[in-house]
Amino acid sequence: MIRRTLALLLLVMAAPVAAQYFGQNKIRYDRFDWEVYPTPHFRISFYDRSRPSLEKVASFAESSYDELARRLNFQIPDPIPMLIYATHAEFEQNNIIVEFIPEGVGAFATPARNRMVLPVDLPDQELQQLIQHELTHIFQYEILFQGKLGKAVASRPPQWFMEGMASYFADDEDARARAVMRDAVFADRVPSVGDNVGGYFAYRFGNRVFAFVAAQWGDEGLRDFIYEFRNTLGSKVEKALKRAFDLDVEEFDGQFRAWLRKQYQEEAADRGEPREFGPAFRAEEGKSSLDTSPVASPAGDLVAAFSTYRRDLDVVLFGVPDRRLFRNLTKGRTTRYEYLVAQGLSVGPDRGRDLAFSPDGDRIAVFARRERGRVLLLLDAVNGGIAREYEIPVDQAMEPAFSRDGSTVAFRAFAGGQSDIYFLDLGTGAVRNFTNDPAYDASPTFAPDGTHLVYTSQAGGDAKLFEASLADPASRRQLTFGPGNDEGATFSADGRTLYFASDRDRGIFDIYALDLESRALTRLTSVIGAALNPTPVPTRDGERVVYQAYTRGGWQLYVTDPAQGRPAGREEPPQEVTERPPFVPSVSVAVIPDKIEKPNKRQLFVEDAQVLVGINEDQTFVSQTYLSFTDHYGDRRLGVLLESVSGYSNIQMSYYDLSKRLQWGATVFDDRSYFVGYNTVTGRVVRIEQVYRQTGAAAFVQYPLSRYTRVEGVGGYFSRDAYYPYAVDYQGQPYIYWVPASNSVPFVEAAVTGDTTLWQSYGPHAGYRFRLSASYLHDLDEGGKLSSDLRLDARTYIPLSQRNELAIRLWGAYAEGAQPSIFWFGGLDTLRGYEYHSFAGNRAAYLNVEWRFPLVDHLVMPWLYLNNIRGRFFVDVGAAYFDLPWYRQDFDFMSDGRLKDGAAAYGFGMSMTLFGLPVHWDFVKRWDFSSTLSDRRTTFWIGYRY
Repeated sequence: MIRRTLALLLLVMAAPVAAQYFGQNKIRYDRFDWEVYPTPHFRISFYDRSRPSLEKVASFAESSYDELARRLNFQIPDPIPMLIYATHAEFEQNNIIVEFIPEGVGAFATPARNRMVLPVDLPDQELQQLIQHELTHIFQYEILFQGKLGKAVASRPPQWFMEGMASYFADDEDARARAVMRDAVFADRVPSVGDNVGGYFAYRFGNRVFAFVAAQWGDEGLRDFIYEFRNTLGSKVEKALKRAFDLDVEEFDGQFRAWLRKQYQEEAADRGEPREFGPAFRAEEGKSSLDTSPVASPAGDLVAAFSTYRRDLDVVLFGVPDRRLFRNLTKGRTTRYEYLVAQGLSVGPDRGRDLAFSPDGDRIAVFARRERGRVLLLLDAVNGGIAREYEIPVDQAMEPAFSRDGSTVAFRAFAGGQSDIYFLDLGTGAVRNFTNDPAYDASPTFAPDGTHLVYTSQAGGDAKLFEASLADPASRRQLTFGPGNDEGATFSADGRTLYFASDRDRGIFDIYALDLESRALTRLTSVIGAALNPTPVPTRDGERVVYQAYTRGGWQLYVTDPAQGRPAGREEPPQEVTERPPFVPSVSVAVIPDKIEKPNKRQLFVEDAQVLVGINEDQTFVSQTYLSFTDHYGDRRLGVLLESVSGYSNIQMSYYDLSKRLQWGATVFDDRSYFVGYNTVTGRVVRIEQVYRQTGAAAFVQYPLSRYTRVEGVGGYFSRDAYYPYAVDYQGQPYIYWVPASNSVPFVEAAVTGDTTLWQSYGPHAGYRFRLSASYLHDLDEGGKLSSDLRLDARTYIPLSQRNELAIRLWGAYAEGAQPSIFWFGGLDTLRGYEYHSFAGNRAAYLNVEWRFPLVDHLVMPWLYLNNIRGRFFVDVGAAYFDLPWYRQDFDFMSDGRLKDGAAAYGFGMSMTLFGLPVHWDFVKRWDFSSTLSDRRTTFWIGYRY
């Protein structure tokens, strides 16, 4: 489940003088022609590519409903909408969540209409668990919030409660998941139920809390806890614990931790830390990192792996035998791809490793996400960087493996409702399906003799190792048997031993070696957490095995000596593959084609409502109310924005169609603003209310060229009231006064926008963003050009370290015509130290340069919590003037090395997050490039910086 507040979606502002809009593009690459199939408790939306999975999804869903309704003693009153996508790549294109959905998010449920949204590209048993997990959230929404969207939005239950309960009732803890809490218990890192536990750990921690409650008090105790939590919603968990079990938090924590220790001490008896089986690799001494997917070079002198030692995800090389970082192959941010595909780091877990060394040792294969799908990158192992890349026509490609002659890369991918092993011909780029069967096939590796392929395959039971003849793919044999899952196979250098990971012993992954001739098994590790992805390394002292192990809260690389392993019995002889039993749910649903319906896409319903109250840019009171209406699929949206700012009332109503790559919409608006004008007749600086008003309507389109760039077009009509300066001669002196003007204006606008910004928790850190627009306003009264405008907002962020950056912004606007548009700025973070909107003209520009750096990450006080406290040194420079057909303002930006009509300021500022809002203090002095012109001025404001 994703808890979220729907961001205000302003694709293109209608008015040509509206604020600039940035953001990367969430692109609808595919066409989705939805149909609906009703079952007793669901209305399942599907399309042609997810149609093959409809019957099993319906069966899994009804099976899950039957179990949850019985265990929770509760019924959902209305049919539950479920949207199923054929693959995760297509699931990421859904518009129910308008933000980007990372590949690590497997599915979600939303309290708006109790919708479940999920991909179906999983093994059947895992798909059943995924459905049951998201369905548990629907039961939560009805039990805890009584199906009321407002209560769901306003409530903030702990993540460990919501996700832990869903995980427990879905029974979705596999061996990788169990390793997390087992490791935490032995490392004494188990938090309190009163703590704000977040991230993936919240799932695992919450799962064990609910398992403990069930073990101690049974299903009746579970229900009591859930309903007492509902009755005390909005309070801390203490009240629910006291009323359900008569325990305070400290007492509950004590009993819970004792239960965990007993559970895991029995499970992990006679086990140890990975370092007991061999030394660890280190990217940088004294710096923590997550290191996964090791693969050895053919010569054995290097091991490639993923590493996060720079807080980015990179492919690195470790030296052997020193086990230290040798080279980073992907250092430096790039827009050639969005991220590398690495299980547990950028995508969810599957099977096996995600890197492969070529037989000549010159290339490393890795998949990367780019635009809609994935590309195969061949990295230069000698010099770093990308040597070659291949487009992959099937979805969710991962787990590459080179053939022994280096001409082919095998990989796992999903198409046609099944996961298979595919071959990529590196010479031609052709891709073909090798296994093509209903089982879930993954994690391939080629035999050293080049005659067959070994891979992991799962049907109705556990995942096991199989081999298939390269000459006759239909000729297949099962290699491993018994309980548990086997994966990540790789051959020894002589081809006589098969190394792999298995959770056959008490559900804990360890590294095993299988002698292919004698069938003798040897266990190389016996770890507390988990050990995966063995890779053999030839050394002068004999073959060693490098693997990844979960310990002390993260994945690290270790090496072990196979000769020190312990016997673990014998595997059965290989067996020819016969019919494999499928996974069978408790309830079966047969799809009757005549019951398929067409969806109602025109009906809109309330999805989100927000009310914001705060201080505006000029320190005046501001209130905003935003209402969002959407159809069932999120493709058609209506947004209503009501705003009141110090007596000014603004409204905008916009309709968006997001169903295709080319997005379009329409908007009506009434926008009122002001700027500060200087009247020389009175000699006073006066604030002129309603000096600039625009009321009208427009239609807009936008087309994303890529994730980072798009083109936009707007056309519409509005009426405008504005004040313009006039000059009169009085006793030989020019005097300026302001005269109102009104127009009814048709207009068109075109723009190009780019955004490659990389964000940290506190704001933008690297990349650039820009928007260049041109608009034309036609003069209906006199004919010709009323105004033609050109506007640029360009920003770049240059990282100096992991949390330091240089931020630069250049903003400029130019207008000409019979009655040009007026632009204004000043105050806030435009030109600090000056009045809000105190610079105005039809020619305007300013430049900001900031050095941003961290001060305090967290400041916890008994009555207040502050975070992301950051500092900045800044310099601002800008100017604006009027150049009108009837009046040209005297303007000289600089004279004699000093600013004349230009303005500048410098200073120091601080920002922090307070009650979820960004607040800022700036300490500013005015400057003319030569002398300081003012005492220090202090400003405070609430809002988002550039």
